[in-house]
Amino acid sequence: MSDRLPECSRRKYWQKLCPPLYQETDPARLPSQAAGYLSKILNHVWSPTGIILNGPTRTGKSRLMWLLMGRMVLDEGIKLLAYDGPGWAMAVSKNMCDVAVSELWLDRVCKVDVLFIDDLFKGNLSDTQERAIYAIWERRPAHKLPTYLTMNATGALIRARMSDNAKADLFDPIMARMAEFSVIYKFDQPKEKAAI
Repeated sequence: MSDRLPECSRRKYWQKLCPPLYQETDPARLPSQAAGYLSKILNHVWSPTGIILNGPTRTGKSRLMWLLMGRMVLDEGIKLLAYDGPGWAMAVSKNMCDVAVSELWLDRVCKVDVLFIDDLFKGNLSDTQERAIYAIWERRPAHKLPTYLTMNATGALIRARMSDNAKADLFDPIMARMAEFSVIYKFDQPKEKAAI
C-alpha cells in the first residue's frame, strides 16, 4: 500500500471524491439486505481481496460500498479512485485512444490502493472497455491491490454484452480473477421499496 493520506486532508479528499447524496447515507435507513451485510462490509480489512456487490437496482449496493470507502479514506487514509458507470465509460474512451496516454492512465488505475467502480457492466461493452476491464483484473491482483465493484449484471449477461473476440479470449480470465480476488455478496430483488 502507498503512503496514507495525512489526517488533516482526509475530509477534503473525501468530500471531493464522494457524491453528496452518498455522503448523506444513513445506515439505519438502508434496505434490509444491505443492512444485513453492513457489519461484514464495514469490517472488511484492506487486503488484495476486494468486494463485489451484485444484484438488482435499489437494493443499497452503492450506498453500502460508499460507506466502506468512507471508512477507508476517513479512518485509515487509504487512497482510492472511484468511478460511476458513465464516468468509467468516459474515462476509458478518453484515455484508451492513444497508446502513451492509455499506459499512463492504466498504470494509475491499476496501482492506486483502492479502485471502486459503481455500476460496472451496464450496456454493451466497447473494445476499449473490454481491454481496460481485462487490464484491471490482470494487473491489480498482480500488484496485490483490491478492486471494489457494484453491478447488476450476472456472468451470462456480462458475456452477452461482450464482443465475440472478448467472449472467446477475455471473458473466462476476467470472471476467474473476479471470483478469486473478491468476496461476492449477492442481492435479491427487493421486497420493500427502498427508503434511503
